[in-house]
Amino acid sequence: MEQYGPIKSISYNLFKLHYTVHITYANRDAAPKLENLWSIQYNKDAFRIWPDTINKQTYQKRHNNVLKLTNLPKGTKAHALLHILKEIGAMTCYIPKKGNSESYQYDRIAYIAFKTNADREKVFAPVRNNETNVSAPQVLLLNGKALVWTHTSDPCCFECGSKFHRRNTCKEFRNIQSRKNNQDRFRPLHQRLGLVSKPHNQNRSVSRSRTSQLNNFGPHVPNFEYTYQGNFN
Repeated sequence: MEQYGPIKSISYNLFKLHYTVHITYANRDAAPKLENLWSIQYNKDAFRIWPDTINKQTYQKRHNNVLKLTNLPKGTKAHALLHILKEIGAMTCYIPKKGNSESYQYDRIAYIAFKTNADREKVFAPVRNNETNVSAPQVLLLNGKALVWTHTSDPCCFECGSKFHRRNTCKEFRNIQSRKNNQDRFRPLHQRLGLVSKPHNQNRSVSRSRTSQLNNFGPHVPNFEYTYQGNFN
């Protein structure tokens, strides 16, 4: 971000699995350079940006013309879609994390924002194939997988991102569940053979802790679940 001007301060806010970064520049000279910039690339990720001078109406317009690009290969980041984003005139690309926070994996869906409604609808426009003389929407390929456009309100598979089925009928999800069931089935045998480590017995330590509290006539210590809250733009 220093390419736009000298930076005065940088602060970070954590919300779930994402950071919001607030950058204050030393002077206002950076404002015109960022005014019409919706996104920046950093390494293999893309970051949406909003100047502090943006009004509510303009902010909302940036969220009006958004589509979902589904069926992404596993681990896809914005950098892998860069050539596609330039071709279709996209302004931002947001690939969220999966709902399971423990996996910390990218979802198989990208939210693509366009500047106007006309730009958004172009991706559905038929293109004539000179060889077959057939008109159809352009097919986008990434690592041999055909990507599919859909609207943000359309439900998709939570596992593979496809809009043509749900997770309970997803082949990838069934394969994952099958491997997990096999691992659970043979885990006791693998533990006896020393192929995998045995889980630590926490019940004994918990029992000793509670006995110590009773002997010392100490109060019961409740369990608390901590949640992190923050601002996300």
